[in-house]
Amino acid sequence: MPRLNIAMLAVSLVLVLSLVQQSAARSLTQTGQGSTCTGPIPQCEPTRCYLQTVSGKSQNVCERCMSGYQATTDGLNCVCRPGFWHACSAPGSCECKPCNKAMFCPGGSREAKNYAAESVKGLRLSCEKGVEVPFGSNITTQTIQQAGLTTKSERASKPQDCVPMPGFFLAATSRSTQKAALCPKSSYSLGYGRVRQCLKCQSGTEEKPNAGYTDDLVVAASDASKLRVNRLEVCQVPAGKYIVQNVVRCCPAGSFRTAYSLTTESASRYCFTCPPGVTTKNTCSDSPSACNMVVAGVQLSLGDLTTAQGLAATGDGGLSDMAVNLCPYGTYFSGGALTADTATTTCIPCPFGTTTQSMGATSAADCQIPPGFYVKTSGSGASMTGVMEACPLNVA
Repeated sequence: MPRLNIAMLAVSLVLVLSLVQQSAARSLTQTGQGSTCTGPIPQCEPTRCYLQTVSGKSQNVCERCMSGYQATTDGLNCVCRPGFWHACSAPGSCECKPCNKAMFCPGGSREAKNYAAESVKGLRLSCEKGVEVPFGSNITTQTIQQAGLTTKSERASKPQDCVPMPGFFLAATSRSTQKAALCPKSSYSLGYGRVRQCLKCQSGTEEKPNAGYTDDLVVAASDASKLRVNRLEVCQVPAGKYIVQNVVRCCPAGSFRTAYSLTTESASRYCFTCPPGVTTKNTCSDSPSACNMVVAGVQLSLGDLTTAQGLAATGDGGLSDMAVNLCPYGTYFSGGALTADTATTTCIPCPFGTTTQSMGATSAADCQIPPGFYVKTSGSGASMTGVMEACPLNVA
């Protein structure tokens, strides 16, 4: 055992001597912490700059930089940290400042050498296309935000920290091309997210015509109320439709709705009814004048129709004043439009003096010959005429 211990001790001594020789071969010596730099490193704490000799060459090394700065990889310089920029109001009068909103600051180059140019210590770049924003530039947080881009807070360090403003979306995302664009018609954006397109209005809702929104950046920059931001204001229920359980539907035949409405308004949830005896030709009607189709079997004059449309314009409350008159005996009406060019009343007399079994007949087929009578005709086709006569005696 003693021999083994002696052998191990010998091996340890050899290793120690080898390490000492390697250290000497590098010729590296460093002064103690009491030695200061021969020339100060800008933005280095005065008491934390040391003189170091490597391979016979002396150089200044910073151990700790001032607030907002960080040492380069080799300690030869101080540059701004990410989220800060090197603001120089005059030559030699520089400091690291927090990056402004709507801009990003990647920080200075960690490879900058001693006495490197101020430009490598940290640039301030606009969110729009990554353009440099030097001290005193006319590019400001406000001008960038007016173009549709911002950051959620100060001290942004990457172009990915840039987000669109409310009413905008990202039209391009690379550092050199990044820009925002206004939301198009019938879409909206709350902003502050890296969205590539605005949210479209839910199915059936749409932007009201002449709502006052703009597609002009210059106009948007001066009036934020013209931006498409709020879904409830942008996306409305159009005239001729109503919303039920978040589904937009057409007003059914016989009803109409005249105006755009917010989805939160009660007016968006119902349609007005046409007056009794009157209906619409189609669904999705948006005007009381669409109530121009007279129901089959109803007697209505052109003047009555105009009155009915007027009552419809006042809302359902006025319809109680509208009476429905059925076509009298011996007349019929199959339903349809009534205009000044067609007739002054709807009901059509039955041919040849025939009659109907009830009021409100809807077809010429409802016209019948009463018992004990017959129609005596003459001519043929369109020129045929006839007259009703009583059946002769003893003839059934």
